Amino acid sequence: MGGNIATGDDAASASVNGAVGIYFASPMDGVSEFSFFASPSIGFDWEEFCSLSSAHSDGSIGLLAVGYDWAGDTATTLVDQSISLWSNNSWIDDASGDKLVSSFPLSASFQVDSDHFYALYVRFGMNDSADGFGIISGSAAISDLAVGVPSIGWCLGSF
Repeated sequence: MGGNIATGDDAASASVNGAVGIYFASPMDGVSEFSFFASPSIGFDWEEFCSLSSAHSDGSIGLLAVGYDWAGDTATTLVDQSISLWSNNSWIDDASGDKLVSSFPLSASFQVDSDHFYALYVRFGMNDSADGFGIISGSAAISDLAVGVPSIGWCLGSF
């Protein structure tokens, strides 16, 4: 999964979010400790083009766990993890960055019970903003992020 965004020549903000996940239901009665984990591969690059005008770019990855009652009506966020991959603000000079990581370990733990089912996600997000270009000054931002999630694992009980 992945995305790319660009602010273009006019003043603009752009965002993209994505997620891939699984559902889980505890086979045990009562409350149990639960852990889930993934080691996605990530690759990203970002650029800010600035001439006396501001631009911003950021990207993140993390885990998200949401619990639902069996009717599917009540949602409770149990894990809301967001780890910064990059964050930059430029004003005078251009800036850029890139990285390729074959395994980026993520993990989280919480308690589960048989009265609920759970949605478990690996998710990413990117945000760019810039002022656009005028006669004397201007800015733009561009970002690309690719995330490969070969598996999402879990452990019920001690981890």
